[in-house]
Amino acid sequence: MNILNPIIPHSLPSQRILSGFTTRRGGVSSAPYDSLNLGTSTSDDPSSVRENYALLYRHLGIDGKNTAFMRQIHSASVITVSEAGVYDSVDGMLTNVPGLLLGVKTADCVPVLLYDPYSLAVGVVHCGWRSLVSKILENTLSLMEHEWNTKTEEVIFILGPSAGPCCYEVGEEVAARMRDSSLLNRSGKVYTDLHAEIISRLCENGVNKANIESIRNCTVCNPSLFYSHRRDGIVSGRMAGYIMLREKIERKPRS
Repeated sequence: MNILNPIIPHSLPSQRILSGFTTRRGGVSSAPYDSLNLGTSTSDDPSSVRENYALLYRHLGIDGKNTAFMRQIHSASVITVSEAGVYDSVDGMLTNVPGLLLGVKTADCVPVLLYDPYSLAVGVVHCGWRSLVSKILENTLSLMEHEWNTKTEEVIFILGPSAGPCCYEVGEEVAARMRDSSLLNRSGKVYTDLHAEIISRLCENGVNKANIESIRNCTVCNPSLFYSHRRDGIVSGRMAGYIMLREKIERKPRS
């Protein structure tokens, strides 16, 4: 029996928003991709990956034809979307279309979900170190302000499971581009806290820290629960972060 048990953010109103982060549990893929692999570019059996998506959509109670995913390239490119599909060469998507589920796939990078409760816009952002230092978060906030007159301090951000500071070792080149507050030195090696880096950058750009939920499960440390490219290399599967505006929700007035 396939039992999916996504990690559900507690900061988003479930009556308005469908959201969560999948784990590797509950699918049909065989080892080493066992079991809920959502990586369409892996060497997993394509029929298994398709069935995994079908299982996820049944679990969420949605039509798989109303979903939007990205072919991520570790860029700072963010777009608005109004239709389902797979969007090339982007690492962030935003929409205000109810019933359209947005997805971001990860296996160590930080999957970021966001929600503006006043303009009723949602988004997903793929945050690895390259995207971060290229200012993908700043681009996201700028695009929201342009499209919907979003007020940055009102946006809610959810940071999903990723490689933690316990395991995310970086070289000098990467460390030089990170905030000192997100670097740790242990036994002559340097590690980065990606969640701390994201929180710092968001707050510097006007996001209210109280509106940031950080789910700090380390993907590298938990092989039974998460895929990890750093741990497993080319045979790593992919998880998904997802968010959707539910149908027929009412705009929340500003106080």
